[in-house]
Amino acid sequence: MFVIALGSRRVVRAGVARHPTGAWVAKQPREETPCGERPRFLNRDNDGTCGSAFSRLAAATRVEQMHRAYRAPKKYAACERFLGSVRRQCLDHLLILGEMHLRRILREYVPNDNHDRPHQGLQQRVPSVDHGVFT
Repeated sequence: MFVIALGSRRVVRAGVARHPTGAWVAKQPREETPCGERPRFLNRDNDGTCGSAFSRLAAATRVEQMHRAYRAPKKYAACERFLGSVRRQCLDHLLILGEMHLRRILREYVPNDNHDRPHQGLQQRVPSVDHGVFT
């Protein structure tokens, strides 16, 4: 599971779980939004792990859930792009030895994506610098 700030294309969190449950998925937004901060919208797919606990949390915090349409990969292009980059640049070249190994790989890859890689949607700028676009 990963969280992306769509306005800046910055990856905020990348979580790993061998067998994600509804409780684990519901806990992720709470861990990422401390001190009462919260996003306005939460884009999510229709996976069964994003179940009732996740929906209750979103309703309690007044976050509007945006359900992903079936067979509409372009709707969340930034998320698809990040996931594809992780697959092509990390997972296709490495033999993942376990959950902790994958966490370590993502912990190294996410700062690279945020600080070093230019993004086309940001006019070839990096997400970590506040450019004042798409805010």
